[in-house]
Amino acid sequence: GGGSTITQQYVRNFYLTQERSYVRKAKEILISLKVDGELTKDEILERYLNIAEHLYISLNTVKSHAKSIYLKTSTANRNELQDLTNALEKNTNKTN
Repeated sequence: GGGSTITQQYVRNFYLTQERSYVRKAKEILISLKVDGELTKDEILERYLNIAEHLYISLNTVKSHAKSIYLKTSTANRNELQDLTNALEKNTNKTN
């Protein structure tokens, strides 16, 4: 979310869920402090970018499979698959 440091984003993506709660945010802050003490800023950035790249590749793979299935299905099922593809496109754009 807005105002999070790269360390907090790394911790949220690697150690926690995307749940929005005060408990999750408190855990995020505490784990971020521990990570800051154990890793250099360069190591944190490298790990953060590796996760971001992995998520981007995963989303694109799923999107590609959804489009492939879409092309093979009847018109009745295409609306559902189009909704899935649109949702994946939104998520892919959020990771960029």
